[in-house]
Amino acid sequence: MSRAIKHRVEVNQQAVDIWLVRTAQRKRTIALQISPEGRLSVRAPLRTPLAKVVEIVRKKAEWIHLHQAGFFGLVPEPSPPREFVAGESFHFLGQQYRLKVEQAEAGERATVTGKYFCVSCAKEPARGKANAKEQIRAQLESWYIQQAKEFLPGRIERWKIKLGIDAEHRLVVADQSRRWASCGAGGVIRFNWRLMGAPISLVDYVIVHELCHLRWPNHSATFWRELLRVMPDYPERERRLAIKGAAFGF
Repeated sequence: MSRAIKHRVEVNQQAVDIWLVRTAQRKRTIALQISPEGRLSVRAPLRTPLAKVVEIVRKKAEWIHLHQAGFFGLVPEPSPPREFVAGESFHFLGQQYRLKVEQAEAGERATVTGKYFCVSCAKEPARGKANAKEQIRAQLESWYIQQAKEFLPGRIERWKIKLGIDAEHRLVVADQSRRWASCGAGGVIRFNWRLMGAPISLVDYVIVHELCHLRWPNHSATFWRELLRVMPDYPERERRLAIKGAAFGF
């Protein structure tokens, strides 16, 4: 079986990596496939010139980007699953914090002291009350939601000025288990609170992506051109979000 050979080609002023697999000579078709991680594989007959493969990739550029963006927009499951025990690491704006659990009546939210998330947990919860893991998770989630509500508005306004967008929007911080963010009718932009675990550069990418949707609701060629204009390295930010995303949420 032929092994995949990586090639980097330019498509619409962007560097695109393809993994080319040469198939048996009797086959005549060129097939494109995108993995859940966003990797683009191309299967082509043995004697097909590389220039022909690149031509096909360029013709399918919009399809490729649409599907890759779909994968990058998905929130991966944390691996391994969170245990919510003392010493476990959680991310906030790209920085790691250790969990410190205190035996006390459960508070409303976690607090941050130095490099620690401090939470309170009842040693023996009353009948019908949440167990320790549920108490800790609820406190952390509440803290992240509050941070998102405080951090995102100013960041969004900053990027609206850079983009020259004056359209009205409404920010909603939501528990979206499968997507980082979405832009709906009437300018409603929903951000997943889990995004607050990501570095600011990746938070900015998601913000700019959704703000561009205020002008271009779909993933048209114009949409991608504007995104490239204001954020030339956005493909790399997409890749980092896909690769690192599992560490940001719970």
